[in-house]
Amino acid sequence: MDTLVDDEENAYGLRCVAVPLRLDDDVLGAASVSGATGELAPESEESLASTRR
Repeated sequence: MDTLVDDEENAYGLRCVAVPLRLDDDVLGAASVSGATGELAPESEESLASTRR
C-alpha cells in the first residue's frame, strides 16, 4: 500500500497519514488525516488507509 506517514517530522505532537486516490493505474489525488499523536496512534494507520477502498 502507498501509505505515507509524517510522524512528528514537521511538528512535535502531530501525526499525518496520507494515501493516494487511484482509479485503475491513475492517481487522481490524495487524502490525508492529521491529528495529535495521542489520538492518531500508529496502530490505526492501516485502518485509516483501508477506508479509501
